[in-house]
Order: sequence, then structure tokens, then C-alpha cells
Amino acid sequence: MHGEHFSVLFSRLYGGMQSYRYGIDRNGGRELLKAIPMPNFWHAPNSNERGWGAPAEDGQWLLASRYAVPRRGPDQPAYAIDGGTATFSFTYDLPTNPPSLAEVTYRVHGDGTVDVTTEVTPGEGLNDMPEFGVMLITQPEFDTLTWYGEGPEESYVDKRHGAKLDVYTADIEDQLAPYLRPQESGSHTGVRWAEVTDRSGRGLRFEHEGEMEFSALPWTPFEVENATHHPELPPISKTVVRPALARRGVGGDDTWGARTHPEYLLPAGEKLTFTFSFRGIM
Repeated sequence: MHGEHFSVLFSRLYGGMQSYRYGIDRNGGRELLKAIPMPNFWHAPNSNERGWGAPAEDGQWLLASRYAVPRRGPDQPAYAIDGGTATFSFTYDLPTNPPSLAEVTYRVHGDGTVDVTTEVTPGEGLNDMPEFGVMLITQPEFDTLTWYGEGPEESYVDKRHGAKLDVYTADIEDQLAPYLRPQESGSHTGVRWAEVTDRSGRGLRFEHEGEMEFSALPWTPFEVENATHHPELPPISKTVVRPALARRGVGGDDTWGARTHPEYLLPAGEKLTFTFSFRGIM
């Protein structure tokens, strides 16, 4: 799909949005995606979660995040054209036990704005997800995060009373808090919009009709989890953006088995839906 200053390419073979170019140059705009955006249910376990054994309980959602299988066939993707918009829907089989299902729908507008709706249907009996959102990987030069939401430090659903609603700007490399062991960190609650840009202000803008949680880091949750110390994190080669409906609260009543309080968990066993939009800025 093409419009003024942008083009979008969807792939039947790989099952998703393969390319999003935005801007004015001889190549038809700057490529803003480094990978197909995918539904995400995982974050790097924090110390409290390790204390009560969350990684073992949550393993099904790690599999769902890393190994989702796009369905292929003449009906994939389902698509429709309606005036100045086009809608493309992709279905993913999630390798949980029992199996789960996810669908990602993109609605592309004529100005280059893309509405993204993610829906997940968990397999019967699965526990709550550590996170429910989308992982979008963009270029490493987009190293500045500006957001209208709660800050300036990280905040979570059970750790937000000390945060204030305002517009903040920070270096994305600094969003991973220097805990002794790398772990889930850098999220912000109550986010209405966020921009991930380079030093000249070009990049991506994300919006939500309400409040979402938002994270931007130079590493995926899997890379963060694999590092036992910060020097073991890989060299920066990308920016990983994770808009989310919600993330599990951090807990912390103690670090020897106290779980996150029930009111700060994503509901288990329920179909969940999350919608946000993004567009290029130049």
C-alpha cells in the first residue's frame, strides 16, 4: 500500500507487516522496521518473579512469544479495502499447551497511520501472562524516547503512585535500570502517546485512546533475560518498542515467594484485545 510519503508491505510468506517506509528520499522513504511486529506475552523475569518461580510457570508464554506460527493459505491474510483505508489480518498459532491463538490486524490510513489491534485467545487452563502487547523492532539510531505518561522513572501497575503525569524525554539506552542482574525494567504506565526518534526528531509516534504501558529498550526481553550482568548484553543494533495493554505488577512484598497481588495481574483464561496506532514522523 502506497501513499504520500509512505509505503507498507505485507508478506504472506512470513505472515505480517514486512516493511514500513516513511519520509522523502530517493528510495521512497526510510525503512522503519527491522522485523515483523509480533504479539508479545513475555518480559525478562524480575528478581521477585524469580523468587517465586515465575519463569517455570510462565514458560508457555515464552514459547508463544518466540515461536508463534503464522497461518498460511489463500485466506491469509484476510484483507479489505474501504475508501482510503486498507485492513489486513494475520492469524498466529501459539505453541502453548494447550494451544492458544492470536490475531493481529493492521488498518492502514491514507496518511500513513497504522492502527494495530492484537487479540489473543489463551488455551484453557493457562496461567496469567507476564505481559500482553506487541513487540516492534526499529532502527538503532532511534535512541531517544519522549512520552506523555507517568514518569520520569519506570513505573508499573503496582508501582506508580510516585510517578507524575507529564511529558518526558530520555535516552533509550538508560531505560534499562542498573539492577544487579538485567531484568524487566523501563516500562511506563499511563502513556497516552510516545515517540521514538533520532537526534533530528525523525522516527515513529505511537498513540493509544486511553492509557497503555510503554517500553523502549535497545534489547529484546530474551536478550535481557540471557544476560547475568550488564556487560553481557549484546552490542546495540536495534531499538525494541513494546506498547502493551498491561504488564504484571512487579510484586516485592518480599523476595522469597510473595507473588504479585491478584489485582495487578492480567486476567487468566480470558480473550484479550489491545489497540494502538503508529506512524512515521519526519
